[in-house]
Amino acid sequence: MSCICDTEAPRLFREQWRTARKAHKCCECGSAINPGETYHYVTGIWDGRWRVYKTCERCADLRNALESVWCVWFGGLREEYIEYLDYNDLLEYDDEDRIIKPVNHLTRPDEVK
Repeated sequence: MSCICDTEAPRLFREQWRTARKAHKCCECGSAINPGETYHYVTGIWDGRWRVYKTCERCADLRNALESVWCVWFGGLREEYIEYLDYNDLLEYDDEDRIIKPVNHLTRPDEVK
């Protein structure tokens, strides 16, 4: 957790990289984390509740890069990423208001689950 946010920090926080032994679902993009793939595993207590977040490598990499300039909460990477891009005038839309640039797993609606 490298960002400086105005939200309350978790009371307890633990993170580690794991290799999946069974299938999981990324808490950010909804894609499968298949057995043998590496994923970011985070547990902690936020607002008095124990939570677990499993994030695929590409979302974890994006979160890590974005946290240096923008506050990102677990489960909200897509919204925060798009808000960051919009705030910095880095988005391009088509005539139907769909994002056409940049295109990646978080900005393409057909891949968001």
